[in-house]
Amino acid sequence: MERLEYLFNKYLQKKHTAAEKEELFELIARAEHDTALKYLIDEALLHADLEMAMPAAKAQDIYSLIVQTAAPVKVVPMHRGRWKYAAAAAVLLAIVGSTYLFRSREPVPPKNTGMQYAMDVAAAKQGAILTLADGSQVTLDSAGNGLIAMQQGKKVVLDNGEIKYDGNASGATVAWNQMTTPRGRQFRLVLPDGTKVWMNAASSLKYPTEFSGNERLVEASGEVYFEVAKMAAQPFRVKLADSSQVQVLGTAFNIHNYKEEPTTRITLLEGSVLVNNAGQRQLLKPGQQATVSQGTMQLVAADTSQVVAWKNGDFDFNDMDLPYVLNEISRWYDVEIIYEGKMPVRKFGGGMQRNLSLQQVLNLLEKAQVNFRLTKDRKLIIM
Repeated sequence: MERLEYLFNKYLQKKHTAAEKEELFELIARAEHDTALKYLIDEALLHADLEMAMPAAKAQDIYSLIVQTAAPVKVVPMHRGRWKYAAAAAVLLAIVGSTYLFRSREPVPPKNTGMQYAMDVAAAKQGAILTLADGSQVTLDSAGNGLIAMQQGKKVVLDNGEIKYDGNASGATVAWNQMTTPRGRQFRLVLPDGTKVWMNAASSLKYPTEFSGNERLVEASGEVYFEVAKMAAQPFRVKLADSSQVQVLGTAFNIHNYKEEPTTRITLLEGSVLVNNAGQRQLLKPGQQATVSQGTMQLVAADTSQVVAWKNGDFDFNDMDLPYVLNEISRWYDVEIIYEGKMPVRKFGGGMQRNLSLQQVLNLLEKAQVNFRLTKDRKLIIM
């Protein structure tokens, strides 16, 4: 452990020799050092020096390398050590560049130094509340796999963190269910037609347990990603709280529609959708985004990887302002944001993983010269 820590710190300080770098990676490649390595990485992330920041292009290259390394691949057993060696190298390099990923583009000298933590908060987890047709509710956070409820002949089944509907509906009355993800929760479900749905924190989806008639209608709020099952004879339509509607035959798209934010964003990844708001209509192509604000709709090009970063386990705050970043943190960690005085003006670059604890995220936020304190009653006060 002592030798590993010594080499690790020399590498982060960029004082290592080529031989020491080789020795460090050899130690990391050994399974018995995994626990020690995790500790060193966590400490480095919490206490990273701002002077170690990297250029944006380099940081993005490293991020891409981590994503590629972490992706499931077929590995020949004899090459397993080499794969782990590369993964360790990517992680170490990422630590060196991590402070850039959450660094303000317009740094301002802080009013005071040192963060105040009254507590720490874990990242959001899988969980939701299912409201059945009769108004009864099922909390899915602690429910085990298997049958959750029966809805008009349909079986509501929980399968490894995902709700599915099986069987044929009975009776003439359509039963409606509502899935709600509280702050600090996310969830997945498969609708009766086979459409796959991912729900971000503080979101809601209302839907029938059986789609009948000439369309498939659901109501959504918050942030929801859809992969719609193709049924040309029965178009899929999403109704939003701001009276916008999204019509689609079969496609993949993301809806960002939080009531505390002034703009609704509908982003298309695959297929085509028609967005309708107060008589304004926009037909989207893949890579395009419709934004609706104060009754006006515009069509813009979208960075789709940034839009669905939340679904893939990341925050992507590139070119986002402070209110947007704090709203994301508030929903994900279930903390209340309070501003004391004038709101700081910041633009951020890059991103981070969503499995970090709140304390780790706030440590990076401080690097962006944002002054704050976190109280015991889960209030994040921005000063």
